[in-house]
Amino acid sequence: MRKEEQLLAYLKSSCPGRQYVARGRKLRDILGISESRLHEMVNHLRQEGHPIGSSQNGYFYAETAGEIYVTIQNLKKMQAGLGAAVRGLEHSLDSFPKGR
Repeated sequence: MRKEEQLLAYLKSSCPGRQYVARGRKLRDILGISESRLHEMVNHLRQEGHPIGSSQNGYFYAETAGEIYVTIQNLKKMQAGLGAAVRGLEHSLDSFPKGR
């Protein structure tokens, strides 16, 4: 079984709903993967339509639309923050000499 399938199976069986959240560290230890790999896997599972929820405490397999809605709102806040960071960095380019 691929690591991604293992992650999905674990979340479905052991983390049904926000009240059974699993910390990222625990998931990384169980699967033997890095933090960045865990983020990639969660992102891919979400792209495939799996209801992987998250909070400040970790990840879970969502059981309600409300749990997904909260996760979506958190992701949108992160997206807005990244957009602001990109705009700030783009603005900083004006302080560098042209051609470098």
